[in-house]
This record gives sequence, C-alpha cells and structure tokens, in this order.
Amino acid sequence: MKISKKKMPRSSITLNEAYHKQSLDRLINENIGSDIGKLIGMRRGARAVNGYYRRDVKFTASGSAKVEFRKYSKIGLQGLWNKYRATLVKDIGQDVDIVNSQPVLFYELIQRVNKNIEEDSDKLQSTYLKQYIDNRNDIFEELYNLYDF
Repeated sequence: MKISKKKMPRSSITLNEAYHKQSLDRLINENIGSDIGKLIGMRRGARAVNGYYRRDVKFTASGSAKVEFRKYSKIGLQGLWNKYRATLVKDIGQDVDIVNSQPVLFYELIQRVNKNIEEDSDKLQSTYLKQYIDNRNDIFEELYNLYDF
C-alpha cells in the first residue's frame, strides 16, 4: 500500500463570545497590562446586550501551528492573560485549558473497566490509545508532513 501526500484545506470556525461589559470597560479605562490593545480590539465591533459584549470570533489554523490541530483567533478571549479571561467570563463561564483530555479520560475508563475483568483475553485493548497519548505531538507532526498542512 502506498500513501501519497495530499494537500488539505485549512478549515475555520466562527463562534460567538460573550463577556462582561462593565469588566471589559474597567480594564480598558484602568489601562493596565500589556493586553490593552487586545482588550480595545475586543470591544471594537462587539454588540452591547444586557450588560455583556457579544461578538463573533473566527478561529483558523495558524501557519505556525505545525504540531497541533488547534484553531487560533486574532481577537477574542483566547489570547488574553488568564486573569483577564477569568474576570471577563466570571459568572457566565469558566476558563479551562485542556490538552488531549478525551483520549486520556477514555484510557482511564478502560483501565477501570479492565480491573473488574478477570480473563486477560476479555480485557479491552488500549495499546494504540496509550501510544497516541504518549506520542501525540510526534503523531501530529507526522500527519502534518504527510498531508502538507
């Protein structure tokens, strides 16, 4: 079997972000920190609705993202200092940054199930999942090289 390189299109997704209007205005007016330009950009083009700013944010794959299948936005909550994000989404959301969580949680579930199975032949196999978890970045790098991402 021969595997050939394929050119894959860059995909994007647009999501709607909401954050506290009063908190954003206060951070901008106090003019503290190096994120002031990002904060002003977040307010520009946002709609004020019931005490919140709302705006559509487009996420696309970055040209520098050669190892991760991650989307980045030019403006929005993603690039802000975590203390600012926590302030802006307080009471309306949580700021959680998780890498590789689904495979890890699935692997842990398999291990728990297997503890209750006596016969080795009946246990769930997770060899490839464990290899993926342990070598995720290398696998993505290989895929990027294979498909010219």
